[in-house]
Amino acid sequence: MNDSKYVKALFISLAVVLSAVILGYAWVKSKAPRHTIAVTGSARKDFTADLIRWEARISRLAPDLKTANQLLAEDISFVKAFLAKWNLKEGTCRFTPIMARRKYKNTYKEGDLVSEEFIGFEVEQTLIVESPDIETVEKMIGQIGEIISRGIEFEAGDPEYFYTKLVDLKLSLLEKAAEDARARAQTIATTGGGRLGKLIDASMGVFQITAQNSNEPFEWSGTFNTKSKYKTAYITVRLAYELR
Repeated sequence: MNDSKYVKALFISLAVVLSAVILGYAWVKSKAPRHTIAVTGSARKDFTADLIRWEARISRLAPDLKTANQLLAEDISFVKAFLAKWNLKEGTCRFTPIMARRKYKNTYKEGDLVSEEFIGFEVEQTLIVESPDIETVEKMIGQIGEIISRGIEFEAGDPEYFYTKLVDLKLSLLEKAAEDARARAQTIATTGGGRLGKLIDASMGVFQITAQNSNEPFEWSGTFNTKSKYKTAYITVRLAYELR
């Protein structure tokens, strides 16, 4: 083998060895554990509901269906007059379609049903009120004694309170929670003599809404309080960064 061929073969051998070394180093580096830091950031905000929802059931019982319908129509007419006094916006109050059912008086003996006695037809409608005018609706609810004093079967539930800008609130809290998480990670990294690298993972915790100043427990699936007008929203974000 002449010198030129020998030199050429030597360079080829060196290139193969060098490539193997480089590939081996890259593989080892890729398998080496990365130094990471995972932190949880949080954000909360107190807010006030901007929509109230309230439902009430009006019913009548009579021996025949025609009489029951007539009595219910009179009751609904009085309820509508009562609602009109509060000058709520059109569309705020609505009634569901009439429902009718046969009513029976059941007699039991030792836990077993022994007889059924037909006592008449029960007809009902449900009043649904949804309004941003929370104060007016609350005042109206406080005066439903006017309806009950007429002998009207009026079963009212507690009002529920909602917030129509919930999507915007959630996005705002997500941003603040992420900023809080990064600030925590930066503090930990600096204290340990390192630097934050790139973000490698992010996940959002459960969005919770509770009554203000309450001890309502958080649920893994999320809490959504509708009983309180004054609420607190809370969210967490988990971020993971590389450490340099």
